[in-house]
Amino acid sequence: MRPKEPQGMILPFVQQTPTPNFDRPFLNEVKESFHRLWNNPDALPYLVATFLAVGIVIILGVLYNQFVSRRRYRSALPAGWFVDPGKIREIMETALDQRSKIEMRFLPAEPSRRSTSCSLLELGVEALTLELPDYVESGPSWLHREVECFFRVPEEKGQISFYRFTSVIQNVSRTVDGFAQAELAFPKLLHNHQKRNFLRIAPPAYLFLGVAMWLERRLPTDEHGCPAANLSSWGKPMFTYIPDKNGNPVRIANISAGGLRLDIERSAVKGREIELRVSDRIVILLDLYDPELERKQRFWLRCRVQNMQEDYDTRNLELGVQFVSVGRLAEDADREVHWHDVGEDGIEPLAVWVMQRHLELFREKGLD
Repeated sequence: MRPKEPQGMILPFVQQTPTPNFDRPFLNEVKESFHRLWNNPDALPYLVATFLAVGIVIILGVLYNQFVSRRRYRSALPAGWFVDPGKIREIMETALDQRSKIEMRFLPAEPSRRSTSCSLLELGVEALTLELPDYVESGPSWLHREVECFFRVPEEKGQISFYRFTSVIQNVSRTVDGFAQAELAFPKLLHNHQKRNFLRIAPPAYLFLGVAMWLERRLPTDEHGCPAANLSSWGKPMFTYIPDKNGNPVRIANISAGGLRLDIERSAVKGREIELRVSDRIVILLDLYDPELERKQRFWLRCRVQNMQEDYDTRNLELGVQFVSVGRLAEDADREVHWHDVGEDGIEPLAVWVMQRHLELFREKGLD
């Protein structure tokens, strides 16, 4: 005997589902019609073509959605960010062909941690290989550590592009000749920090340890028309900048590997017999502080005045100069300087210094 269902009990969903509008004979008829169509030799090609067309439409729809999503993702990336593996490899291959140095440093970056200048040896499918300097002692402690790398790539018309990426050290080894090598995971993101003639920054004042400026036409010259090598014959500079000194008349507004911009106070020029003109040559002694090396870097620079204007509000003189020669002190005499022409790529040590300071400002303030 079937038990009586309790009052108020909710019946199962299947029992509550209403009967479909079509009955079983109708379903059987549809099934038989489909079976006859499938077994009909004349209709079979049309049926197969229909299935293929539907499949192709579905595949094209999936591919289109992926394409649209990828384009939206790329358009949402900040300017100068590369995520396409092919584009990243193309840039890295250019760096390899140009023998560009890779500056590598461990993360998290700290002032006490110095960057290491490495040579890019090989680009693999999933990794790249760097050759380390002789003085670097690598070992198992390097494995799986995150590093930050940057490099510069010369381009047409003297332009230079600076790139940065982060990676992880996958392996360290030594060749039969004793050269240390590090294998890094191939970067998934490449950041173009700035693309123009030269990366230009306005670093904090504490990084400038001293500036002295001479007007070249007032200096004694050698037989080639360059300033005399003997620094003792130069006399006092026209303007100077000394840290922590009140009343510094000159300030460096920005700097790059190819030039800099000076801001000279109006009071320092007014009433003095100083006639500066565009295309004039000036000589600058520049002392910069390197936080990584914790020491001073000194540059002797022959410059050409490219532009000159007076600030509307302060009446200060703004001077834009281009480096034409870099001086090196003689090995046997620290009071003699010899000049060497500056190429299209600018001054290499200064370019590295500028790029490192730019990275520090980027990390601290999110500059682009």
